[in-house]
Amino acid sequence: MSSLAELGGAGMIVFNKAQTTIDNKYRGHYVGISDNTNINPASAFDAIKYVQTITEAASTTGLSSYTTVPSTRLKFALSATDSDGTNPAANSISEVMESGIVEYDIAARAFDDTLNIGLFRLRQSTFLTDATTLDYNLDEGYNAAIGYSRQIYNQQGGKPVNFFIEPVINEKSPNLHVFVNPYISKQLSKVVLNDDGTPRNKVRVYTDQLVDNLTSGDISVTTAGTTAAALTAAMDDNDLSKADSLFPLGAYSESYTSDVETKNTGTLPSKIERSLNLVRNDELYDLDIIPEAGLGTVWVGLSGAEGFYFDDQTTPSISALRTSNPVLSDTQARDNYMAVYNKFMALANPPQEGGRGDLIFVADPIRQILVTGTNNKVINNPNKVFTIDLYWALRHQFESAETSYATVPANWVRVFDDFSSQNVWVPGSGFVSAIMASTDASIGPWSAPAGFNRGQLRGVVDIAFSPNQRQRDDLYKINLNPIAQFQGQGITLFGQKTLSRKPSAFDRVNVRRLFLFLEKSTKKVMQFFVFEPNSVFTRSRVVNTLTPVFERVKAADGLYDYLIICDERNNTPTVIDNNELVVDIYLKPTRTAEFIIVNFIASRTDTNFEELVS
Repeated sequence: MSSLAELGGAGMIVFNKAQTTIDNKYRGHYVGISDNTNINPASAFDAIKYVQTITEAASTTGLSSYTTVPSTRLKFALSATDSDGTNPAANSISEVMESGIVEYDIAARAFDDTLNIGLFRLRQSTFLTDATTLDYNLDEGYNAAIGYSRQIYNQQGGKPVNFFIEPVINEKSPNLHVFVNPYISKQLSKVVLNDDGTPRNKVRVYTDQLVDNLTSGDISVTTAGTTAAALTAAMDDNDLSKADSLFPLGAYSESYTSDVETKNTGTLPSKIERSLNLVRNDELYDLDIIPEAGLGTVWVGLSGAEGFYFDDQTTPSISALRTSNPVLSDTQARDNYMAVYNKFMALANPPQEGGRGDLIFVADPIRQILVTGTNNKVINNPNKVFTIDLYWALRHQFESAETSYATVPANWVRVFDDFSSQNVWVPGSGFVSAIMASTDASIGPWSAPAGFNRGQLRGVVDIAFSPNQRQRDDLYKINLNPIAQFQGQGITLFGQKTLSRKPSAFDRVNVRRLFLFLEKSTKKVMQFFVFEPNSVFTRSRVVNTLTPVFERVKAADGLYDYLIICDERNNTPTVIDNNELVVDIYLKPTRTAEFIIVNFIASRTDTNFEELVS
């Protein structure tokens, strides 16, 4: 096949639904295909002999030519002579294709219309020091028939199930989408079996093995007027390529070596919005935390006039934030960041503001405020000082943010990257989200995810700056949570403020997350009372059902006390006539001890401590 126009004559087309890519180290997804011939394990495993890959992007009018991956690059065998010990080659690709995908015997004539389709992922071997050697995983494997009305007995018992290859793959696979030519699948006639139960249309993959079987007479040709020799000659005359290879699933991309200066990423805020809209339904997707993961920094670098990701310390859009003047001369960096921030908050906001209102958003500072270039800490520059270059820059970045549904760890952290084998700077939101998840698992969301007991960042080798006590207090006053390094204690998140400026219980993460947890729990309970009679008995059941939930939190020091009211006081005749049932819940959330005040008092030797205290 030399062009896309010839696809109409194909017997079957496999689409790359996941839009995966193949990089210039041959890593990516590959598809293999085999039929049910020579399934006997005493015969050769030779369905796959080569790995074909692509080394350039396909044009819009033609298809790229394939390049065979050298066998020296493969840690695994593609074929094996047999499995009786002569040439075992355990776990060869061909053995997986012929006998590893299906657990039952498909060598019988009843399966002459079936194909084995395997989706393999070639990846860098984790067991060899040579970074160019490839290993494989079988990500997906299917056995199905080409007949539209084909069925097979259910292995778990019950009614026969659909065995047509299109629904078998298309409804299960996240990567593949298959179309079978309707003239082959008999979609219109819907008759796919002979009277004896064997398939009317058989399918064979064009391989050396097929040619040998045709010429030796092991496979007969039933088409009138056609001989085996004529059939093989026709395949050769039409320049049909043999299908005894793994073929690449995806377009060619240099991926990790792409030039970030020329890469077109599109409008990032719009992409974030589309992605978050997929999880907007809180009844389908149970979310508690959503980290920014530095996407605001990416957009600042991409869309800023001079705000490149690897910018210098004099970039105007960033430098404009480093001033105590409340009126900025250049708001571009902040505006670009807030374009991303607002997309996340559109999901996190309470329902009255159009959001889900059941999760907390962990935002990040702009990287260039703290770190520039590959590894230049701004605070290490002798011309930079904390107050102007860090404090005011961070303050200006978030000064228009006002919500108790978001929190900010005011730092970037350095970690070891296994992929590049070097230390890299990453945002702190992912680590803070992990701290919250760990706190949930060990105690509960009502506990503060900070401090030496629960706030340590694991796997972090460095931070952009380590604020001292006074600097931590300054950051805390503007609702930013310091990440600092303490001798003997490691790198620790030392704050749990939300971005709420109003003094209230909700300016702390543990209180906001406590309410989110109880609101979710209450919602799950109350859904079973919808359409129940609004009677005294139902209202009593509501209180009795909710009480254990709140008692558990109270016993775990999440609440000082609570009160649940669901009776005639808030369910008046008017409320009942409106088909409503009202539940009022009053809470006294537990406050955390974030400031420890220790007073040392000297007293006389003859002083009675009890009298002194009283």
